[in-house]
Amino acid sequence: EAAASSREAHETSAQAADTSLLDDNDELHRLRGENQAQAALIEWQKGEIDRIELRAEEQLQKADAFWIAKTSQLSSTLRARDKAIAELSQQCDEERLSAERRLQAVGAFWIDKLQTERSQWADIQEQ
Repeated sequence: EAAASSREAHETSAQAADTSLLDDNDELHRLRGENQAQAALIEWQKGEIDRIELRAEEQLQKADAFWIAKTSQLSSTLRARDKAIAELSQQCDEERLSAERRLQAVGAFWIDKLQTERSQWADIQEQ
């Protein structure tokens, strides 16, 4: 009877070990599945990150191109403005010199006229 009881205890222990192994095996398969799912999620996230980085780089390149074009346009506009200012300044200088010459001519005319009238008045008074 002791041998039967020992055998029964051994069989129960073996069954418990088998059940434990099966449970461990099930847990291992479950964990492998979770790991594979997490690995797939990580790969998908990496792909998303790569796509986002690519879009961001494209947007940066577009922004750079936009600001380069705007800067060039502004530079051209400023050069044209500076040229127009220089031309207007030159025209103003020419008109000022012309006005000064006309004023000198008018002044000379009136000075000559006054001297002539003074001379005539002096001649009249002498007579």
